[in-house]
Amino acid sequence: MANSQLYIASKASSGDFTVVSAHVPGHTVPTPDPVQNLQFVSGTRDSSKTVVTFRRKLNTDNGQDVTIVTGTPIDLVWAYGSDDTLKHHVAHGGQKVTFSANGMNRFQKLILSLREEAV
Repeated sequence: MANSQLYIASKASSGDFTVVSAHVPGHTVPTPDPVQNLQFVSGTRDSSKTVVTFRRKLNTDNGQDVTIVTGTPIDLVWAYGSDDTLKHHVAHGGQKVTFSANGMNRFQKLILSLREEAV
């Protein structure tokens, strides 16, 4: 999605997960942000899903990052591919979400837990 903030998660052959903050200035390949304002928390993968958890401030004071305002809806889009290389995705979707001062509700956590499907 053009002019969007992205978080790209992948699992290396070593088993280590990575999450990179990036942006898309247009309909191009994502560009990693020069400053990574996120903290990787955990990652798991089994035969049906991959779950990656990370943290970031609501306002990072970084012009590359979207400021998240509690109580204000934002567009959350997701996509995944058939492997961990950065290329056109297999599936995608989106939902408007509203983050509360107490964190995400159960529905929002479900959206962030993306299921991989056999390709």
